[in-house]
Amino acid sequence: SRDTWGVDAVADYISDFARKNGYRVERKAFDAAGDCLLVDWVCDEKKPFIVLSAHMDTVFEKGAFGYPRVRRDDEFIYGPGVCDCKGGVAMAFLVVAALKKMDFCGCNIRVLLQSDEEVSSSLSGGKTIKYICDKAKGCKAFFNLEPKYSGKLTLERGGILHAKFTVIGKAAHSSVKEKGANAISEAALKIGDIISRESDSGISFNCGVINGGGASNIVPEKCEFHVEARAWENENYEKAKLIFAEIAEKQFIEGTKTTFEIVSERIPMAFAEFNLELLKKINEINEKHGFGALVPRKSLGGSDASYTTAAGIPTADGMGMIGYNLHSVEEKAVMRSLADGAEQLATIILELC
Repeated sequence: SRDTWGVDAVADYISDFARKNGYRVERKAFDAAGDCLLVDWVCDEKKPFIVLSAHMDTVFEKGAFGYPRVRRDDEFIYGPGVCDCKGGVAMAFLVVAALKKMDFCGCNIRVLLQSDEEVSSSLSGGKTIKYICDKAKGCKAFFNLEPKYSGKLTLERGGILHAKFTVIGKAAHSSVKEKGANAISEAALKIGDIISRESDSGISFNCGVINGGGASNIVPEKCEFHVEARAWENENYEKAKLIFAEIAEKQFIEGTKTTFEIVSERIPMAFAEFNLELLKKINEINEKHGFGALVPRKSLGGSDASYTTAAGIPTADGMGMIGYNLHSVEEKAVMRSLADGAEQLATIILELC
């Protein structure tokens, strides 16, 4: 996500592809994030529109997959973001191409592609997801092409809160450690306190990064650690913020002081009746065409669907490729799920329109 040159290179490729195929392209630039893309296939300006959405960024640094970066065998494609969410990007354009080839004109199709989804739109200060929601308003349905779980459709997601804590203590030589205030020890006690809150708070906490100290014979003056909280309900999501503030205020070791800041956040995707109604329509279509019913799924993983739902936009989430080992260098997607998913989604759009 932070390699904005790389994300923009992906946008370049897609923009060129879209224009060559006769689609209308709008590109939106942001100061600290990659560009977002809007690609329209318009058959009749008076018709309603359907949105297909995915994100172009991944969690991986350059070189993480070695060379070749992408490889295939008879069943899978392997590589950075092949399922989360480049497979979703590919599926969107496969669906549009199929409908265009049929001279379908029941709806116009809009493809919206995010650029900093994997960091909860924090690089743009939330502007990218606001752009997506603004451009999706009024659509008949919003299909988010995040990874698919076979036979399931994501209707609820947990909220995600990422906080950074900074502990300042007092340096001293370890031979006279009583003259210092150990920032690492204070951080360790705070982390333990945070994790202990899981059982009765309805919140999942994870400390994923910690940095501090310089030498084993020096009482460390500073320590930073990062904690992520995930919660289903808006009430627990707000409770996580209060817990973070309480932990920062609390002092275990005299002479230490702690501050915290929210680095990024993503609101929960709360249950919405209009999303359930969309699922019912999808399942009627699936039954008619022999695709099989989808059952609603809850996920603690985040996505942009939280915001489209909050904006009142009928949203079906998790409609992309089926894959495994997401966010790891073993990420892979089931190749057959690209064609199968595109066929199902194109059929749903035909029937909805």
